[in-house]
Amino acid sequence: MRIKKKKKKLSYAFIGLFVIFLALSIFAYSKPESFDRHILVGVVTEEGILTHKAHFTNATVYGEFASLEYYPTRITDYILAEYKYRVTPREEGNYTLEGLVSFYVTKGKGRIYLVNETLFKYTGSLSNGMFIKDFDVNLTDVNSRRDKISEGLDLPRLNYELKILAEVKRGNKTFLQEMPIINDPASGLTYIDNTELKKRNNIVKTVKEDFYFLGMPVSKARIVFPLVTLGFGILALITWEPRKKKWNAIEARPTGITERVIVEDMKSLKKIAGIVGSPIIHYETDGINIYGVIDGQVLYEYWELKRT
Repeated sequence: MRIKKKKKKLSYAFIGLFVIFLALSIFAYSKPESFDRHILVGVVTEEGILTHKAHFTNATVYGEFASLEYYPTRITDYILAEYKYRVTPREEGNYTLEGLVSFYVTKGKGRIYLVNETLFKYTGSLSNGMFIKDFDVNLTDVNSRRDKISEGLDLPRLNYELKILAEVKRGNKTFLQEMPIINDPASGLTYIDNTELKKRNNIVKTVKEDFYFLGMPVSKARIVFPLVTLGFGILALITWEPRKKKWNAIEARPTGITERVIVEDMKSLKKIAGIVGSPIIHYETDGINIYGVIDGQVLYEYWELKRT
């Protein structure tokens, strides 16, 4: 009896563990196995700087040459400039540096561009991640060209838009710096905008990171927990002992019996009990459950072996 109770408790323990690990298996499959983590592995810095000075037709105040933020438009003959580009860490690439002038007339709040021309254009490759280029923008020539186009088109209000454009290509990356030379009629001054531009590009590496569940990667948990669940399920089936079917019988031991008849199953014994009108009795002998029906001195018996 003690062994039987111990076996029953063990079976219930296996069932409980089966349910627990089944729930863990379901939860493991509901979680993603991994996620993307972005790691900063470096920074690429690009910088473009334009320095300049102007030549004046009147040297009374500033001398013949001067580097100013704002130049008097009427006495500024031409601008001498140096453009420097650098990328850190050093990388290979190609550059284009050009001066562009567009002649236009104003219509309402918009502009109608009539003629586009290139003043200069330089191309080349980076050397040690950089390039330096000297050039000049002759404003006297630009104004003369405007006057000729204005006369040829009979458009006295023709104006122009002047800019310096630097473009550097490194693989699929592009650095673009546009530096307009602005003639402000209201103040009578000319200046260059956006002469310094600095860009920082982060180099990011993406790595796969495992999600963990109860101290192990989810991918491993998806294998381990179902196997453990299967193991406990098998053990529960092995140790499980179904509840015995209890027959409706009277506990009694027969006496005065002269003949015994053994029947094959309880169903047959029940039929005999109905025919003779006697109740079914039950008793045990040598670990065997015996059910019987008494008919006078004849005992009809069904033997049921006890489970250990």
